[in-house]
Amino acid sequence: MLLIAMAASLMGFYFLYTTSTRADLRKDKVSRWLQHQPWLSKTAGVCSLLLSYILFIATLGTGAGALFASVALMTSGSLIILLSPLIKTD
Repeated sequence: MLLIAMAASLMGFYFLYTTSTRADLRKDKVSRWLQHQPWLSKTAGVCSLLLSYILFIATLGTGAGALFASVALMTSGSLIILLSPLIKTD
């Protein structure tokens, strides 16, 4: 259950990251499609983050789940922001 919640957190942050106008984004098909659909990307990103938050709280309890969800979101954000420019394909 924690792996699913972490994957949802990672996916949600990536969906929201693709809507950025300042970031140096990848040019593969999925990323390009997400960039051209900003409303859908933002909605899917927020829903994914909300799902991961709910899963963390359901699995670990209120306090630990909220804390772990915050840590997972910070870790996901750091990984995506640091590694996304390295994987960039043109």
